[in-house]
Amino acid sequence: MATKVTLETLLERAQDLRPKEVVRLQFDPVEAKRACNTGLKTAKKHARPLREKFPGFSLDELLLLPDLCDALKNAQRKAQNASSPARSREIINGATKWRRALLPLAQTFAEAGKVDAREVAVIASGTGVSDTVQDVLDLVELLAPMKTAAESVLGAGALGNASSAAKAALAAIGSVGEDNSEEGDQRDRLATIVTQLHERLRTAVAAVTTYNEAATLVPPVASGGGAKLTAPDEGKPKEENE
Repeated sequence: MATKVTLETLLERAQDLRPKEVVRLQFDPVEAKRACNTGLKTAKKHARPLREKFPGFSLDELLLLPDLCDALKNAQRKAQNASSPARSREIINGATKWRRALLPLAQTFAEAGKVDAREVAVIASGTGVSDTVQDVLDLVELLAPMKTAAESVLGAGALGNASSAAKAALAAIGSVGEDNSEEGDQRDRLATIVTQLHERLRTAVAAVTTYNEAATLVPPVASGGGAKLTAPDEGKPKEENE
């Protein structure tokens, strides 16, 4: 007896995709769900001839497409939150606060001759977001020999926390326009499975209608496009004039 396919089965399949198989999300999950629901109505009507023409054919996986689109929508929201400009600003601001705390301390140590005043002056002259964040790493390195004294003022673990904040901020700055987050990867994995199943749905409908009809009966997941139809393994789709 065949194992029952569940949404969890498809989610696990998404995780098993090799990196080169994953395709970036390029459609609206809400629109994709609407297209899949429309296509499934036709597929259900033709379920019997499909099973007769292709022994072993099952709609089980395809019927999970709407739920999978919902999961994709949630994953998309998480990815947007993780890589949003607001989140990036929050991370960068965290590093900026450390600069405001570390620089005056370094200047105090410089006046006392405990650190190189010229290095402190160079750091203080930095401008722009990238310079500000890099300054934090430079200040941490400069103050490292004075760690005990520095952390007696700033608190235990301050230099390590400042370094972590700066590295996270540099990553946020460098990822502008990109989305290499774990959340983005999860989103794209689900989008890939949705695309694959949508193509299978169209191909199934084309096998009992025509390719031209299937393009209408199973709308594309995105306006103006959609998965390319592939010929079924058995037989050829009937011509429109048959």
